[in-house]
Amino acid sequence: FHVAGIAHINTKKLNSSARERYWAVNALLPVEVAQKAKAANVRQFIFLSSMSVYGEEGGLKLPVVITKTTPVNPRDIYGASKAKAEEGLISLQSQSFHLSILRPPMVYGPGCKGNYQRLARFAKKTWLFPNLDNRRSILFIGNLLPFIRDLIDDEVSGKFYPQNLKTVSTYEIVSTIAMLNGKKIRSIKLLNPLIKVIDLSIIRKVFGSLFYDNKISHQCDTYDFLESIKKTEGFSD
Repeated sequence: FHVAGIAHINTKKLNSSARERYWAVNALLPVEVAQKAKAANVRQFIFLSSMSVYGEEGGLKLPVVITKTTPVNPRDIYGASKAKAEEGLISLQSQSFHLSILRPPMVYGPGCKGNYQRLARFAKKTWLFPNLDNRRSILFIGNLLPFIRDLIDDEVSGKFYPQNLKTVSTYEIVSTIAMLNGKKIRSIKLLNPLIKVIDLSIIRKVFGSLFYDNKISHQCDTYDFLESIKKTEGFSD
């Protein structure tokens, strides 16, 4: 189960040497490990890729729905490195070497880094937040792990798109985190029209709609959304 990689850093500030190292770890190392695994007669190789291989940030006016025909089109080095690793791994697949590629959306859970923590810090400080009815695919670690266990038990090959049973809005995430931490956030919709016309990357990433089509997604429901946030915030055993 290959999860090694460099993440949660500002890749735009990488110099040429750092970019080479980044590429070696994220794009080339998975293939090198898989080659050794195959040579050692390992029967299955699971690779943790990412939804970022599609290069989508989310739609403000119309939702961006990832379907079976959505092309891989990464926009940054992180997504490009994952896509390159997938390409090399697929070439190794055989009847005796099963390859499982996971393309999860934002994964969160206790101690997680990345976008969830940015939203959590904001939720604990603010008292007002835009309430757009956007929809996002997200995935709790407690839902991902049973899914991976089933992949191992069944020893299956293919590309997989795990996500929580239900998509949620950014406001739902922020307000739920705030509520569990004893804060109340007021929703505001007055800015919604303005937000929808501001065509900036950061706005699309935060408030755009981006999710997997249910026809291809693998919906994981071990924990519902509220319970998953409780566990992530440390309020549930």
